[in-house]
Amino acid sequence: MDLGSTWQLILQRIQIDISAQTFETWFSQTKLLEIKDGVAKIACKNTFIVQTLETRYYNLIQNTLADIHGEKLNLIFLSLPDMIITSSVKSSAKSSLQAKAQSTLISTHEENENLEEIRELAIKRSNLNPKYSFDNYIVGSSNRLAHAAATAVAEKPAAAYNPLFFYGGVGLGKTHLIQAIGHFVLSVNPKTKILYTSLETMLNEFLSAIQERKTNEFKNKYRQLDILIVDDIQFISGKDALQEEFFNTFNVLYQSNKQIIIASDRPPSEISRLEDRIRSRFEGGMIADINAPEYETKVAILTRKLEEKKASLPSAVIGVIAENVESNVRELEGALSKILTYYSISDTPLSLDDIEKILKRDKKNQKKEIKPRDIIKKVSQSFSVSEEELLGQIRTKSIATARQVAMYLMKKELGITLMQIASYLKRQDHTTIIHGIDKIESEIAKNREFKDQIIEIRKSLGE
Repeated sequence: MDLGSTWQLILQRIQIDISAQTFETWFSQTKLLEIKDGVAKIACKNTFIVQTLETRYYNLIQNTLADIHGEKLNLIFLSLPDMIITSSVKSSAKSSLQAKAQSTLISTHEENENLEEIRELAIKRSNLNPKYSFDNYIVGSSNRLAHAAATAVAEKPAAAYNPLFFYGGVGLGKTHLIQAIGHFVLSVNPKTKILYTSLETMLNEFLSAIQERKTNEFKNKYRQLDILIVDDIQFISGKDALQEEFFNTFNVLYQSNKQIIIASDRPPSEISRLEDRIRSRFEGGMIADINAPEYETKVAILTRKLEEKKASLPSAVIGVIAENVESNVRELEGALSKILTYYSISDTPLSLDDIEKILKRDKKNQKKEIKPRDIIKKVSQSFSVSEEELLGQIRTKSIATARQVAMYLMKKELGITLMQIASYLKRQDHTTIIHGIDKIESEIAKNREFKDQIIEIRKSLGE
């Protein structure tokens, strides 16, 4: 039996064990390339399919292949997007889905229009960034749970986890992941009504709707969606009118079996001035955190970015960048761009020591390890209050503000828990810390002079 016939038998067997949509999503664009030396190589349309088959369907494929081939083989999945991969196994889900999408989106005057163009229009309407797909999202131990939840929702919206709530620090890939879900859904069914929005955008639209007496239009826009994706939900804190509207919209979508996807810089339990009923809704679904990438993931990210830029660097250089950038993906990309620029303008090869100096600027100015006591000291000096006053119970405006700045900086600079901050600052509970951090963030957003003062304190912490 040739490879093609073998693979068709395997797919026919697998199709019996899984849903039609699952088959269409993960198996219809695969091909058996080779069986040699106890290994079967399988081509896939993209890396997203490769990752999913490896993590979720490896045993199913291996066992089915063993039944038909007569030998248990190790599997290797390869991403070969340029290869024409077609399956003779007819998926009823595929044919019905595409027919339905085309009949809905393509009028009689547009029958010959390319389906890819239809998808591009759907992406624009959904406000999705074309760059944020699963194909270029690097998975590691820091984001594996979040990625698994995202793929489950992308494969079966409103059935796997609803709502789906991601949280993590700045620049860790939350926005990328939540938009990747939208891209994947539209790739399967471009008629899906999806909208990505930030909480700030939603707030501005809501205020305009009230002023212009168009609240019904606002409600219809959000309540007729199949998938609502909201970024930076933490800024809903204290906005009572918007919380009321969001709660009602959430209920309408949820009860209509529509998917809700949310991203935040903190878990629901740490969003201050949030109605308990909304917090309960958020906690009723799947909550997944995204942490800073570990070394191996950083290397993979840098390698992928080099591929995208059609550039190259020695592996040792990539390793040095990964070792010296510890915070987030955004800074990792910035460091890579910096090194590539130096390579392009340097007449002589850069040594690894040179690269370390570039990334750190100067080892003498390398940021020292910051401790809570350092923050207390610098804030006290900047606001002209004593450390005893800052840690005490006096609540005059100047002392309270200094105390809240210390809360904010401990969270941003140290990344410690709210309870730890409360302990260092001798506060009773973490709710006081949440309120303090929110107040400082709000003040920074509207007061340039205050923002500059915070920047100066942060600079002084590295001295």
